[in-house]
Amino acid sequence: MDGILIVDKPKGYTSHDVVAIVKRAYGLKKVGHTGTLDPLATGVLPLCINAATKIAGQVINADKAYQVTLKWGESTDTYDAEGTVTKMRPVPDNIVECLSQEAPKFVGELTQTPPAYSAVKVAGKPLYWWARSGKELHPIPTRLITVYQMRIIESDQTNATLEVSCSKGTFIRSLVHDLGEVIGCGAHVIELRRLQSGVFKIDNAITLDEIKRAAPDGAALERWIIPLDQIKHQLLAQ
Repeated sequence: MDGILIVDKPKGYTSHDVVAIVKRAYGLKKVGHTGTLDPLATGVLPLCINAATKIAGQVINADKAYQVTLKWGESTDTYDAEGTVTKMRPVPDNIVECLSQEAPKFVGELTQTPPAYSAVKVAGKPLYWWARSGKELHPIPTRLITVYQMRIIESDQTNATLEVSCSKGTFIRSLVHDLGEVIGCGAHVIELRRLQSGVFKIDNAITLDEIKRAAPDGAALERWIIPLDQIKHQLLAQ
C-alpha cells in the first residue's frame, strides 16, 4: 500500500497529530506529511504512505491555494487568533475600498518575513523557540515568495475573506499581518483553509472522522489512496 492519502485536516490538530492517528489506526510503517498546517488551519494535507515518503519533497515544493478570513483592527503576536493581542487600532470607515486598493500590491514576487511563532529554523532552533525563550533574534531572515492571485471573496468593517494562490513557503499569517499594517489598522487570521497543494485538491480529501470510522479496514484505506505510479505521472505532468 504505497501512495498519497489526501486528508481534510480538522481544526485543532497538528499535522503530526494526523500522521500519528492514521499510522496507528491502520498499522502503517511509514507515514509522512507534506507541509505543516497550523492547528488553527483546516484543509488539504497530503500524507505519503510507505514508499511514497520518498517523493514527499516534490509534494512539499508544490504551489498552494488557501481561503483565509481575517479580522481587522487587532494585531497578535502569532498573527492569528491563537495569539495574544499586541495592538488595537481603529478600522477606517472606507476599509473595503482600502482593501481593494492594497490587495493587488501583494500579488507578484514579494519579500516576506516569517512569523516569530513559526517552525522556520534559525541558528538550529525554530523561531517559536526564540520567541518563547524571550531571547531577541534580529533580524528574522526574510524569504522570496510569489503570490499568483489574491481574490477578495467578501469584505466588511470587521472581517474580510480572501482566496490566495502562492508558492511554497508562503505564510498566509504574514501576508494578512502585512496587509493590515499597510492599511494601518492591523489584522490577524481567524480562519484558514488550504484548498489545494500541488495537484491535490480539497474535493478529493477524506475527513479524519471518515478515516477513524473505517479503521482498521485496510480495504477502505486502499480505496482512498492515490497509487504511487499515478502520483509520479501527475508530478511529471506539472
